[in-house]
Amino acid sequence: MWDCVSGSRLDFRITPKAVRHTEAVPFRFIAPYVMLAALSASCAWLVGDPGTAAGFYIFNLANAAGYGGLVILILTLHARENRRPVFPLNPSGVTSALSVLGVASLIALAAYENGAHGLSAMNAGIRAFTVTEVRATPAGAGHQRQLTYRLHFEWYGFGPNAPAGDLRDERRSEAGRPR
Repeated sequence: MWDCVSGSRLDFRITPKAVRHTEAVPFRFIAPYVMLAALSASCAWLVGDPGTAAGFYIFNLANAAGYGGLVILILTLHARENRRPVFPLNPSGVTSALSVLGVASLIALAAYENGAHGLSAMNAGIRAFTVTEVRATPAGAGHQRQLTYRLHFEWYGFGPNAPAGDLRDERRSEAGRPR
């Protein structure tokens, strides 16, 4: 009707339904998750003496791994849905790749530095098994006693032969006895 009144003709065409490629995920969309992961991993890495809260190392590491995994999941699913590379060679892709690498490095550093200490705190009071071994350096001559933690799994069981007390205290007392 409008064509008759205005004297013009409107061309009607069907648009092609080709695959439309979208851009890579902008870094500003994943930045909050990267920051939360980096903050959690940094806390687990940089806090040297948490006192009685050493188990929170493990919670911080789990939180950082969860947010880091979420970033990887967002990037991977977006890339697969749009048939694009996960980390394209543009500023956003390079920034995303460097941030994932940085978060993974922070998580690895935190786990290496304080992961065994956190597992030792989480394992306190469990008599069936231990996950870590705690060693104490001798104190004296101006040196403080220092505890070192290393991963060492040992199973004791639940039966009647399971030790009654905390194994770490027994090992420390046995280590001080003369043989």
